[in-house]
Order: sequence, then C-alpha cells, then structure tokens
Amino acid sequence: MDTSLNNQHKGPAVRNMAADYRSIQENGNKQAADTMTAITGTMLLLQDNDSLDEQITKHKATILATQAEFGYTHDIETLFSKLHYAGISCVIARRVSRAFYRYAINRGLAVVETELPMTVNSNESATVRLDKGCVTISTTELSFPPYPEYVQRIIESGSILKAVKKELGRKDS
Repeated sequence: MDTSLNNQHKGPAVRNMAADYRSIQENGNKQAADTMTAITGTMLLLQDNDSLDEQITKHKATILATQAEFGYTHDIETLFSKLHYAGISCVIARRVSRAFYRYAINRGLAVVETELPMTVNSNESATVRLDKGCVTISTTELSFPPYPEYVQRIIESGSILKAVKKELGRKDS
C-alpha cells in the first residue's frame, strides 16, 4: 500500500505535533513541563444510581468523578454537552468508553481512568496533573498514565481544532 498518499492528507500541524511528541519522548522537554497547567477544583462524586442531570444541576463542580464505568451511551454528543455546559473540565472514572474518551479529548475535556478509593466524597478539592499522571484528592494521591504533550495542548487549547489553528498560527475561529 502506498503510504505517500496518506501522508499528503496530513497537514503540517499534525506532522509537527507528531514530531514534537517524538522529540519529547527522545529528549524530554523542560519547557513543556513548566507550561502545563493542572486542573484544580471541586469534585462531584457520581454514584452508580445517581442521575447525571440531577447531580450536575445541584452541584457546581469542575471535576466529575465516579467509581463506575462512564460514557457507555449511544449519545456521547449529548453527554459531552451536558458536562460542558455544567462547567466540568475533567472526568475521572474507573473505565471510560473509547468513543467517549476520543470525543471528549478532541473537544478539550480531560478524561482520566483510575480507581477511586471508597473514602472519596463530593465537594472535596481535587487537582489533576495531566503531565505528571497524578490526581490529588485531599490527602489521597492516585496515578494514571501521563498525557502526551500534544494531548495536553489539545486540552489547554479547548479542542483539537483550536490546537491545530494555534499550531498553524491562525487566530480565526
């Protein structure tokens, strides 16, 4: 199969992001580590039998956490929209549907897969470090695979489209 045709359709930003990621893997990137921000805020713990709609309207939280699986629905666009308009910046779950994971990341919502301890409660302060792969909830520290730097740029930009435009130097939206 001729891969040159496939490579022609990849824009310079996609190639540059991939090259940046390879460079970080090979050489490390101290500047990227300094510029990556953490997601900090109040956490909403969604129980298995809780209605998402009820909970996100009652609580003002920036991080949604659940000890169950998340995103296994046929309508991921609606689920994402509910989270987005409720001001959720990060979802922490034991397991997340791959389709929801990709959709959320491409639209700037951080998604973390890790086991939550049973001692975690709603309204606790939480910090998620995507570059370090750690979640701090009160005194509890959890780990997950760190996000690659190019994915962190997507989250920081707010979507993959905004990240690519920024990479290309375009200011239009």
